[in-house]
Amino acid sequence: MAGPQGPTGAQGTQGATGPQGQTGLTGPQGPSVQPDWNESNTSALDYIQNKPVISAVGLSGNYTDLLNKPTSTGWLTPVLGTGITNVGGNYAPAAYLQQGNGLCWLRGAVSGAKVGGTILTVPAAYYPAFTFDEYCMGVQTTNTLGAVSTSYNPVLINLSKAGVLSVVSGSFNGMIELGMICWTTS
Repeated sequence: MAGPQGPTGAQGTQGATGPQGQTGLTGPQGPSVQPDWNESNTSALDYIQNKPVISAVGLSGNYTDLLNKPTSTGWLTPVLGTGITNVGGNYAPAAYLQQGNGLCWLRGAVSGAKVGGTILTVPAAYYPAFTFDEYCMGVQTTNTLGAVSTSYNPVLINLSKAGVLSVVSGSFNGMIELGMICWTTS
């Protein structure tokens, strides 16, 4: 009769590494994917994720495709103050316009203005939200012993909440260039 099994012996040393096996076959070439802006299938490889939405005008470049186009009254003629005239010639006449967002613009060149006098008045629909002062350019012409000289000086004008544009200060005896004065109605 045999006796009981004895204890497990100590682990032996690791054997030598065997030789490397043969290289496997090369798999087929993966697809060459070119992203497609117009692809709408979200699982397609060429689908572009997180692309921005481009409006029709962004795609066509055509102004007629633009949505929410700005509106404008077009240039309107204000009521000029007593003795004020448009300069004419190469200068635009005094005029104002309002864009759809309530922004108003004034342009033109006038003569006959005096410090403290009214240049023009705009209708109630175009009154500014606040009274404000703005600088524009005035022309000062002097004649000294037949020598005529012209200087261009800053003229301070004021547009009141009642739509009256007047001259506050400045040295000029010729035209005042109203430039592109801008205000908001709200």
